[in-house]
This record gives sequence, structure tokens and C-alpha cells, in this order.
Amino acid sequence: MAMAKLLTRLDLRGGPGGLAELKARLPAPKAGGHGPVQAVREILAAVKEGGDAAVAELTRRFDGVAPVSLRVPPDQVKAAAAQVDAELRHALEEAAGAIRSFHEAERAAHRGFEHKSEHGVITRELLVPVGRAGCYAPGGRAPLASTVLMTVILAQVAGVEEVAVCSPPGPDGRVATAVLAAAAVAGV
Repeated sequence: MAMAKLLTRLDLRGGPGGLAELKARLPAPKAGGHGPVQAVREILAAVKEGGDAAVAELTRRFDGVAPVSLRVPPDQVKAAAAQVDAELRHALEEAAGAIRSFHEAERAAHRGFEHKSEHGVITRELLVPVGRAGCYAPGGRAPLASTVLMTVILAQVAGVEEVAVCSPPGPDGRVATAVLAAAAVAGV
């Protein structure tokens, strides 16, 4: 059986074709226009007005699943960490440690910024954590457990007090086990 070529090497160092060749091989995405923006506005308005019932209806409409509950019970999240392959669990734990170390070092290295212009205008950067953060982990054909780690741990290191993760259910109505395992590893 012949394998399809999945990757193509692209030399970004320049070359005879230069920038024109690069642009031809990496065309810019076309703007979606106002359609997607309007669709998102309608979804946000529906959720603002209808709350959880609207989210359940949108889940039925977009994911083809009628959720029994919008919240995964904590014991199911903990159980997912034990259900995944030991190698995946270890990889999630290693990644979580590396992500946490990176963001802690980044936070420690940040000294802030303040500048006073000759006209007396002061420009200042302040880092202040929000009280709550909602983190989205894509689901579907490729649930991204890594996104849980990268968003949740960043929020935790930043000092966010309340962190929630949202992820769409699969056809069986359940959130992917790997996504739940990552949530357990991240402590959310």
C-alpha cells in the first residue's frame, strides 16, 4: 500500500523565487467577511439570553448531541486520568511540569514597564489576573488535551482564582477522555 505524501518541505531561507514564490506556496487565507462575525454574535446573544438551555440547544444543533448535563462530574474527571494509557498520562504530567516552569519563569522575569514622556504622560503596564477564566479545548476528530494544559496552567500561574474548561462532546455525548485526563492533571 502506497503512503500519501503528508508533508512538503518548504525552504524559507529565500532562493531564486524569493518572496513571490513563498507567497504563492503559502497563500493568505481569505477573510470570512461579516457572515462568521454575525453568526458568533447570534450565538453569544442566544447564550446570554437563554443560559444553559441555549448552550444545550446549540450543542444539539452543532454537535448532534443532547447533553444530559453541561458539567462533567469531578469524579469522572479524576477517573479519566486513570483510564488513559500510562504513557499518555506520563506525557501529560511531563508537559504540565514544563508548561508551569516556563510560565513561572516568565512571570518572575517580568519587571513591568513605565515610561514618562517629556510632556509628563506616563505609560505603564500592569499585570493583574482576572477573577475567572474560561479555557476552551477543541474536541471533534482531534481532541487537544495539550490545549487544556497550556491554557489552564497559564491561568493558574497568572493567579486566576477560578478556572473552567469547556470542550465539545463527541458523538457519544462525552468529552474525550484525554481532555478530561489533562484537566485532572492540571487540577481543574
